[in-house]
Order: sequence, then structure tokens, then C-alpha cells
Amino acid sequence: FAAIGAAAVAVVGSILALGRAFASYGDKFGKMATRTGIGAEALQELGFAAELSGTSIDSLAQALFRARRRIGNMALGGGGPAKRALETLGLDAKKLSKMSPESQFKTLVTSLRAVGNEAERNQLAFEIFGDNFRDIQPLLDAGAESMDAMRERANRLGLVLSGREIKQAEALTDAFFELGQVVKMTFVKVGAALGPTLIPILKGLAEGIADITNKIVSLAGGLTVLGAQIKLTLVEMMLAVVENISSLLNKLPGGIGAMFNAIV
Repeated sequence: FAAIGAAAVAVVGSILALGRAFASYGDKFGKMATRTGIGAEALQELGFAAELSGTSIDSLAQALFRARRRIGNMALGGGGPAKRALETLGLDAKKLSKMSPESQFKTLVTSLRAVGNEAERNQLAFEIFGDNFRDIQPLLDAGAESMDAMRERANRLGLVLSGREIKQAEALTDAFFELGQVVKMTFVKVGAALGPTLIPILKGLAEGIADITNKIVSLAGGLTVLGAQIKLTLVEMMLAVVENISSLLNKLPGGIGAMFNAIV
């Protein structure tokens, strides 16, 4: 029964660990999709492409969010840092704003790749993506075609969760959170129920420890006195021995007795 119980606990622990891994992964992309406006599946594909090119999905998500905000501002008649870049690339902000985020990003990458001068291309990309451009530059340099190939590869390898699975992961994350809160509050409430009983016990324990400490201190003082008395007694015994030896040495003939007396 003990072995079966241990095996059952191990199985349940493994299932919970797998559930947490699934929930954490899916919830991350679900939340990121909400922030960026890009579908969770497309984000996973782009994330795979980003990792292969040496950047991260977090940096890519921030860059896409900043670019969409700047394009939206310009589409509404505003200016902003992306105005010159879009005009130089010959892109219409209103048309771009109506595209899906992934199509918008692909269009931007294709237009930037068409700029022959690398310094000018990097400056235009910086005006569109802001400081995050430095993080996603390897992905932009790879080009749209290479990016599409990497996205297809992610699906081929089964690295992309479906939209339904992403929603399940988000729901599972919420369930884990609720369970954690319930367990935490259970301990709090049990502690509150035991509080009146624990107060006198803890106070009594504190007083008991204080009493024991005082007893030890008193005992230590007594031992010190006892030690001094033992030392004094030993000294008296040695003096008595020396006196007896001296009386014996006095009986030795001549200078021998005087020599031993001097030593004593």
C-alpha cells in the first residue's frame, strides 16, 4: 500500500507539472496576443523565427506593438517618429493600419529590405520600431521569405499550439491561480481558528524558556563558587604537603637539607 501510494503521488505530481508547463506556455502567448493584437498562432511562428535569428519573442512583441502604435498615430492624421520613414518607404499609414499585424510586419520587412543603403535602412527601421529595432535587426535582415520559411518550419515541427489550446492554457492558468489562493486562505483561516488556543501555549512556552534560562544562569554561578572552593582546598592541601616535606628535609645532614629546603 505504501508503494502504491508513493507511485500515485508521483503520477499526480507529474501530471500537475505537465499541466503547469502547458498552462505557462500557452498563457504567455495568449496574453501577448492580447497586448500586440497579433494572433497567438502567428506569434508562436514569429517567436520560433525570432529565436532562430538570435532574438526573442518578447523583444519582437515590443517592437511590433511600438510600430503599430506609431502607424496608427500617423493614420489618424498625427505625425510622430515613423512619419518620415513611412513616406520614404512609400507606404500609406492608413492602408497599413487596416492590415493584420503579421501582414503589416511582413510589408514593413519587405519595404525595408528594398533599401539598398544599410545605414539608411537601419535608420528608417529605428524610426518605425524604436529602440527595439536593435533586438530584432537579425530577423529583419533575414527578410520576409526567410521568415515565412521559418514560420512554416515551426508548424512542420509541431511547435505551434492552436487557438483552442491557447484558450485552454489560459483557463488552466486561472484554475491553478484559484487553487493556490484557496490553499493559501485555508492555512490563514485554520491559523485564525487556532489563534485563541495558541496564544496561552506560546506565552507559557516563552515563560518556561525564560525560567530554564534563569536556572542555568544561577547554576553556573553556583558552579563558579564551588570551583573557587575546590581550588582553595587544593592549595591548602599542597601547602600542608610542602610543610611536611620541609620538616623532613630539615633532618637531612648538612648542606643537603639546606639545598632541598631552598627548592621547596
